[in-house]
Amino acid sequence: MIRMTAEIELLAGAGEIQTDSISITPSGNNISASIADVVSVRRSGSNPFLFGASKLGNGEVFSSGEPYFIGSELSDDKGNFETPYTLSFSIDNLDTSNINFSILFDTYNNAYPKTIRGEIYDGSNLITTLTVVQNETLFIFSYASSITGDNINFKVIINDWSMPKHPVRIQSIYTGIKLFADRRNMLSLSAPIKDRSDNEQPSYGIISNSGSLSIIDGTGEIKEYARMKLLTPDLNVQIWLEDTLTKKKQVIGKFKTNKWTYNNNNFEVNIELKDDLEEIQDSLTDGFELNRNPMTFKEIYDWIIDKIETTLPQFKFKELDQKTLNLLSTTTNPYPYLEMDNLWQQLSKLCNILGMHVYENANKEIIVYSDFGG
Repeated sequence: MIRMTAEIELLAGAGEIQTDSISITPSGNNISASIADVVSVRRSGSNPFLFGASKLGNGEVFSSGEPYFIGSELSDDKGNFETPYTLSFSIDNLDTSNINFSILFDTYNNAYPKTIRGEIYDGSNLITTLTVVQNETLFIFSYASSITGDNINFKVIINDWSMPKHPVRIQSIYTGIKLFADRRNMLSLSAPIKDRSDNEQPSYGIISNSGSLSIIDGTGEIKEYARMKLLTPDLNVQIWLEDTLTKKKQVIGKFKTNKWTYNNNNFEVNIELKDDLEEIQDSLTDGFELNRNPMTFKEIYDWIIDKIETTLPQFKFKELDQKTLNLLSTTTNPYPYLEMDNLWQQLSKLCNILGMHVYENANKEIIVYSDFGG
């Protein structure tokens, strides 16, 4: 049997941080409890853990009414804790070239740490710090460069609280979440990979593919992710076919999320899809005279592609087919000039002149070819 599956990477993360590898060391005592001992709420089909109704002891509790970890110590009248809270992460099998996880604090009271830092260790030796981006009560921690070491682990230190005389409240910690849609919960999927905008008309330029995906949220998992503010644009989407007998997979499309819509009446989630070529639109380049002498369009093409691949290294252009290469190499521009514009527009102008199409295929290769020439 052939099964189609769509995978959405809600939070780009490398590897998985297992629930039993995280401990909280609150201030005021020596508690260091394994999260696996206290978690009572788990979501099917996902990696995150959500704090549920349970009890740590010594005043550190999980509220039975709200899915929060609630610390025992109140901050002082300035919001400071006498001893900072520390989240310790011990990692196994982590791809340390791209660490990425998030912590959601108190959305109910809109409360969060005023001062927070993340530190990366090799054993007990501090290597460097994590980058922290705050979006209201959501804090995203990341480190994009590669890290080497025999015992990589990291800590998050919470020094204070935005609401004086209140305790720490942690709602959730997420890392490497992937949302799957298949025959169990998929309502519809439209995700064609097109090599031209209109097969009947000579419409040249860059084709940004699009699609849509509808899912039934029967378990309420996706609604929980929406509450955690994880359903954002530009998340990675991969669509594949799988032979359930041989377990072989064939990727048929890779996209980005665009817009999410959640219907509370029927628990239907609609996701608009796009491909990531649209990122080229955001890269502005200075305009200048390329050369006072005539230039072939292949030289102009090489300049634009080099600019794109240098500015956006995630994009890789496939080698030109012979017909397109001949056309670019034998066609000359006597007065080459590119004005200031974004890379999308500059490449589009070249496409319109030479009758070329540009699109991204299912293997994340950018294809450029022309209908002209011979």
